[in-house]
Amino acid sequence: MPSPTSNNLNSGSTLRVALAGLAHVHAAGYLDRLRNFPGVSLAGISDTRPDQVAAVSEAYRIPGYSSWSELFEEQRPDAVIVANENALHLKPASEAIRRGIAVLCEKPLGTDEEEMLRFLDLIDKHGGRCMTLLPNRFAVPVLEAKAALDAGLLGNLRAVYATNCGKMPGGFFVRPDLSGGGSMMDHTIHVADLTNWMVGAEPEEVLGIARTKLHPDIEVDDVSHVHYRYANGVVVTLDSSWSRHERYPSDRNLTMMLVGDKRSFFVDLTRDRMDVYGEQPGWIVGGDKVQLMLEAAMDCLKNDRPFPVTARDGYLASRVALRAYRNRWGD
Repeated sequence: MPSPTSNNLNSGSTLRVALAGLAHVHAAGYLDRLRNFPGVSLAGISDTRPDQVAAVSEAYRIPGYSSWSELFEEQRPDAVIVANENALHLKPASEAIRRGIAVLCEKPLGTDEEEMLRFLDLIDKHGGRCMTLLPNRFAVPVLEAKAALDAGLLGNLRAVYATNCGKMPGGFFVRPDLSGGGSMMDHTIHVADLTNWMVGAEPEEVLGIARTKLHPDIEVDDVSHVHYRYANGVVVTLDSSWSRHERYPSDRNLTMMLVGDKRSFFVDLTRDRMDVYGEQPGWIVGGDKVQLMLEAAMDCLKNDRPFPVTARDGYLASRVALRAYRNRWGD
């Protein structure tokens, strides 16, 4: 079995990237960005729904397959973006790792903690490479907030008050066997990854509140809150509900108030800006975080650099959501 670096890619090579699964809402965005990406070619797509495969294959003029095994065998891509249903992410991801194909996996990394741990072991065994696709790490205001925090400009971080509310997405997201949960699974992971990254640890205690209130016909939670605490005393509260009306101008409202003992930063990724509250107030705006994430991923693949967001980062963020479900208040 070849290793993930056996392709000997370099900055002058064309990187062949495939897409395993079209179910995730971000799949089309990845294809749109990569179709004209310098030094990248789309190797093909796979999905279990023939009509979806045919439509996307024709639109992007790329090979389409009903199974990721067939896609991997015939196209032998350098990397694969895993964008199928949440609970099925690690099936194509694991096969890719065994074949020496680098993996860029949608969040959550998985919906079962033991399965995620086995996947991490598989990466170690095969010397594989996997990046969890968490684009908010690449938003310019978030990068500025992290740099300011590391430089001590906030003083000691004390608390984070966050929202990541969105519209009820429907589809596989409301099928618990495929999604692993509702709004709490869908929206906790982005914020958990950011706070884990800023604190440099995973939470010591996690409590979740999850109910079905706004869409009574679905089988998963649509109203949810997550509260967690780190060993250094930083506390986080997060509203992760699907509470945005279908006519709301944006899909979600990811915000974070970072409270330090010197300053506070308000990061609003709906507006893609950061407001600074302190002796020198101001604000910073950003750009296309998904584009920046893909640029970083392609650069790492071509130049054999470590991924900035690893499979383990994805595991730890996903674990916060799983712990919140296990430790639900009032159940």
